[in-house]
Amino acid sequence: MSYIRVYRADLGQLCAEACLSVLSDAERRQASHMTNQSARHEFVTARALLRQLLSRHTGEPAGTIEFAAGPCGKPALRGAHGVHFNLSHSHGMALVAVASAEVGIDIERIDKDVDYDDIAETMFSAAEIGMLRSAPASRRGEVFFSIWTRKEAYLKATGLGLSSNLPEISTASPQGVIEDHGGSSDDHAWHAFDLPAPANFKAALVTAAKQCEIEIVDVTNTARLDLNDDAGGDVGHMLARLDSARGDDLGAL
Repeated sequence: MSYIRVYRADLGQLCAEACLSVLSDAERRQASHMTNQSARHEFVTARALLRQLLSRHTGEPAGTIEFAAGPCGKPALRGAHGVHFNLSHSHGMALVAVASAEVGIDIERIDKDVDYDDIAETMFSAAEIGMLRSAPASRRGEVFFSIWTRKEAYLKATGLGLSSNLPEISTASPQGVIEDHGGSSDDHAWHAFDLPAPANFKAALVTAAKQCEIEIVDVTNTARLDLNDDAGGDVGHMLARLDSARGDDLGAL
C-alpha cells in the first residue's frame, strides 16, 4: 500500500516576504526578475510551502533541500530519501503531493473563455473528445478541465511534458487507468484520481501505485492562520499550527 498526502493551500494567506528566507539563491533570483506581482507572490509562496513540507518529510532544513532533474527532467529530491513529490498552483491555489510512489498533480481554474473544442481537437483523445461533446453546455468547462488536469497530472508524473503525442494519451477510462497508446511512458499502470477542489477549480492526481491511500490536508484552513500575528504569514509557523490542530506530525506517511 502506497500513501499519498495532498496538501492544499490558499497562497493568498501567506506573506511572500516572510517566505523568501527558505528559498535558494536561484529561486530568489528568479523571483526578483518577475514583474507581475501576483505571479511573483504565487511563485515565492508555493516554493516555500513545498520546501517546508518536504523538510517535514525528510528531516532536512527547508532552506538546504536540493532538487535534481529525474528521468525526462522531472523535478526530484537530490539524495536517496524515498520521498516523491509534485507541485501545482493556479490563481492563488496550490496543491503539493508527497508520496511513497511516483506521483503527479495538477490544479486549474475553470476558464470559460477557452475554446474547448479547438484545444480538444489537437490535444484530446477520441474518447476524451466524445466525453466533452456529450456534456451539457452548462458543464462543458468542468468536463474539459477534468480531462485537462488528469492529462497534465499524468505528464507531470511521468516527466513526459507537452511534447508528447497528447491525442495518444487517454484519461477517459471509468476505472481511472491512463491509456498511453503512443507507448511514450514506461511499463507502469498509471491511475488518475479526481480531487476535491475549491469552487471554479478542477484538480487531479496520477500515480503508478497499484494500491494507494490518499489523504487531503487543507493547510491554510486547518491552521486558521492569523496574518496579524507576529509570524506574518510564515509557512513554518503555519505548519506548526497545523500540527497542533491535527494532533500529529505531518512528516509521517
